[in-house]
Amino acid sequence: MKPASAKVMNKHEPHLEITEIIQLVERGRRHRHYRRWIEHIARCAVCRETYKELLATERLLRSAKPHPTRVILARWSLGFATASLALILFWWLFSSSQPPAWQSVLRFELGVAYEGDLRLPEWVGNVLVAYSTPPSITHRSTEEAVAIRLRTPNPANLALDTLTPRFEWSPIEGAKRYRAVLEPIQDPSKAILLLVQGTSATLPEETQLEPRHRYRLRLSAYADANPFSEIASATYEFYTLSQEEQSHRDWARQNAKHAPYTSAIVFYRLGYYQDAYEILAQMPNDATTRQWLEVLRARMQERGASL
Repeated sequence: MKPASAKVMNKHEPHLEITEIIQLVERGRRHRHYRRWIEHIARCAVCRETYKELLATERLLRSAKPHPTRVILARWSLGFATASLALILFWWLFSSSQPPAWQSVLRFELGVAYEGDLRLPEWVGNVLVAYSTPPSITHRSTEEAVAIRLRTPNPANLALDTLTPRFEWSPIEGAKRYRAVLEPIQDPSKAILLLVQGTSATLPEETQLEPRHRYRLRLSAYADANPFSEIASATYEFYTLSQEEQSHRDWARQNAKHAPYTSAIVFYRLGYYQDAYEILAQMPNDATTRQWLEVLRARMQERGASL
């Protein structure tokens, strides 16, 4: 049973010295600080591992026969183990004291956000909080592989770059013709029959999509002119940006090198998952960035993108 005070260790709580852990191993419950130190060890993973290693070495030493050579070797082993563990502890303390790269460049002061020396636009908000709290990962069902592989626009991204997109896909073996329909998710009755040429499709002349709308693209491949000869189909969803959102996208593209973390967040918010992923994949590999990359991979896989 853990001591009543065995809670999660405070990050500011100092570690035990190596000499203190050795004293605890040698004297055990007889040591006057036994209870306080053992409670710290229960909270601290680093000190706990050091304590366990030294305890195992001490037991080995005590079980050895009192041959002078063996005693010398055992004492030497204990000293070597102590020195090694001291180096490990020093390295762990040094590395854990270094903040992740994003914490060094992102800050929010007096209502103003910065990345490095770059003052960020007001619409970005508190980017430090946004990056430090990645969204949860949701795994949706992807039981069936996409039968018709879309090439452009990038299927990994939810957002469309333009209100007059051109769709292109990989050919299906045995297909003689294709059909492409784009329907507003809010009102499928207003579906748009796209003009198909080979393995590409465009909107009819003088037609454009509505900004800030979600659309569902339905692709079908047929073996012949018979409407019942469908041999493959696929569905993709997209989102059209408002003028303001387009300006945010343009800002992220222009500042991806100077403000990579902020640009990645902006891309994610707009639905440019591939763009955000490519930026963060080049950044230092800390736990928060790894979590962001996992979130982005999940989003792209949900959309049927091949990674």
